[in-house]
Amino acid sequence: MEQKRFEIVTNAIWLADGDIPVAAKILKISEEELLDLTDDQAAFAFTGRPAHWSPADSLSGSIPRAPGSSWANVVILSDDGCAGSFKVLFEGNAEPEETAIVWSPHGASLPTNKVGVVPILNGEIGIGHVIQGDAWRDLEENELLPSLWKLIADGHPVEDAVYLASLDNKPNP
Repeated sequence: MEQKRFEIVTNAIWLADGDIPVAAKILKISEEELLDLTDDQAAFAFTGRPAHWSPADSLSGSIPRAPGSSWANVVILSDDGCAGSFKVLFEGNAEPEETAIVWSPHGASLPTNKVGVVPILNGEIGIGHVIQGDAWRDLEENELLPSLWKLIADGHPVEDAVYLASLDNKPNP
């Protein structure tokens, strides 16, 4: 794979924490295209992420992104100190798709304390927002997360999207 494309693929793999289907969706290419790497390239892409690397490094403009790449990075912090992270992928008019939550050091056994959401729309990092645990649980319990993700995908700031999604659960006067 030529160097420029290799840099793009590597950053997608790093953004997806090595999850091949997610990395392929980020770049809007097939998994086969994503894995068209030499052995040395594959070794670097899957094991070479520097400790100081952050998603902003790949989104700063120095490394090209696939046009129209959009998703949200989500981190859940529970009252017992556990952290779960996942991504919500936005693919055009399709329903937003959540990846599996990866917990550290283990799955939460106490309620959610807060949730951080950072949208990346069309390759541009948006303004993140911290959602308090009560508001997040309300969205979950009332099955309003799909509404939240659609609002974010449509370009609403996360803070506004939380408010607007919660209105879906309020009875009309």
